Amino acid sequence: MSTMEAVARALRFLEPEGTGAEIEETMVGVLRAMVAFQAEHLQHRVMKPRLKMRKKKDLKKDEEMKRGVGLG
Repeated sequence: MSTMEAVARALRFLEPEGTGAEIEETMVGVLRAMVAFQAEHLQHRVMKPRLKMRKKKDLKKDEEMKRGVGLG
């Protein structure tokens, strides 16, 4: 559940005089429209996999091992 959806659901119960259901419906409708818009634009795009970044401590260990091998 997204933050926007959670807020919409909470407003359903918090808003007085029965307007909460209408507010929830409107907010969830906007959220669905945003998701549909985003999905439509991602369909035509070629996604390249992201490179996995190595942690600094792992890089440091590798560098120390290389230096240690060179000394022996």
